[in-house]
Amino acid sequence: MKDNWVKARHDCTLTVMFARLSSRIQADVDQFNHLLEDDGSIARFHFKHDNDAVTIRPAIASGVHTDGMIPENDSDGLRLEMHNDRILVTRGSKPLAQIDVQWNEAALSCDFAVRGEVLSEAQASQHAIGNFLFDSDRKTEKTP
Repeated sequence: MKDNWVKARHDCTLTVMFARLSSRIQADVDQFNHLLEDDGSIARFHFKHDNDAVTIRPAIASGVHTDGMIPENDSDGLRLEMHNDRILVTRGSKPLAQIDVQWNEAALSCDFAVRGEVLSEAQASQHAIGNFLFDSDRKTEKTP
């Protein structure tokens, strides 16, 4: 049982939860980029956060070096935004997922949920970006 359920319920808003999920996704994208680098891949993902949206795009190396990454065009990206009391995940114009924010009376916590199933912050991040990052059709190049 939460000692400070009043603050937890007060903070159970789409804006607060979107900020939490955005921070988690940024950390996950950064970790993924480091893993790609460790594998010798020049592929990277560019993360951009605005107040009400997050965009993740494949980035291409500028020149032969991988330190100057340039995002590819918007249609290649994944977008998360606050929309009608939920978080909407789209790729191009195609909706991929909806993540709800809900108050959990039993646990006295604010939760992410998909179709009524409660998700942890890590599960919500994986639900939103996992297939995009680990897309089997994505080809990565190895550095020589």
